Amino acid sequence: ATRTTRKFFWQRNLILENELEALSKDLMGLVDPGEIGKRLQGLLKRTLGVEAFALYLLERDGLSYTRVRGDESRFDREIPASNSLVEYMALRRGRPFVMETIENDSDCFYSPQHRRFCQSVLETLRKLGADFIIPFLYEGKVIGFCAVTAGERIVLSNEQLRLFIPVTRQVALLLKNAQTFNYIRDRDKLAAIGEMAAGLAHEIKNPLGAIK
Repeated sequence: ATRTTRKFFWQRNLILENELEALSKDLMGLVDPGEIGKRLQGLLKRTLGVEAFALYLLERDGLSYTRVRGDESRFDREIPASNSLVEYMALRRGRPFVMETIENDSDCFYSPQHRRFCQSVLETLRKLGADFIIPFLYEGKVIGFCAVTAGERIVLSNEQLRLFIPVTRQVALLLKNAQTFNYIRDRDKLAAIGEMAAGLAHEIKNPLGAIK
């Protein structure tokens, strides 16, 4: 029975590893967060059979995370950046985790303060209705994350969770590039509007001067 179990987990790890490698190639060059989320959602549905998925991105003001893709009926539109779940993501240095991860961390702490913190994270996760969190860390800051819900509670070993790390780093870089691209695009739009306004003022000023 032990040998059969090991073979099952080995095959599952191999499938997950191959799927993640294919996703990494598929993500190259993408700058649309919605499309990035769509590819991630597809992978998680194929490998883990997830029921619901949401991708959250940090707003420019850094005060909250907004859902850019996902099930509106299952996930909140915004999550405050001050939430204990976000702090936990940063403490784990962007490594993915499941509910069991937090429960194990809570059991390792003897300090009531640390236990309360873990309980707060668990409560947030339950309220969010998520079993699995995939953070995206860029230069030590959580710039986005995926919240995932499965039909049955997701159980992933530490080895399986580690398989996600290369892709999470790649996605973090892609999301940062997307934010930079959108910022430049918005700045260029504002600059163009400014030029149009200046030109319009000039066009109005000339006839007014002639009339005067």
